[in-house]
Amino acid sequence: MPILQVFQRGHFCFKVELPRARFLIGRSSECDLCLPDAEISRKHAEIFFENNY
Repeated sequence: MPILQVFQRGHFCFKVELPRARFLIGRSSECDLCLPDAEISRKHAEIFFENNY
């Protein structure tokens, strides 16, 4: 299973497994990874896999 490693200012914070083909990151509680930071959009980024990549 793919793993996303999260760093802030060059320092490792945590890692998250990406269990599905689409993974949404942002401030919104609807996101798979919710980051409570005013500088991040409600729906900031999406990671998705196509053809197993």
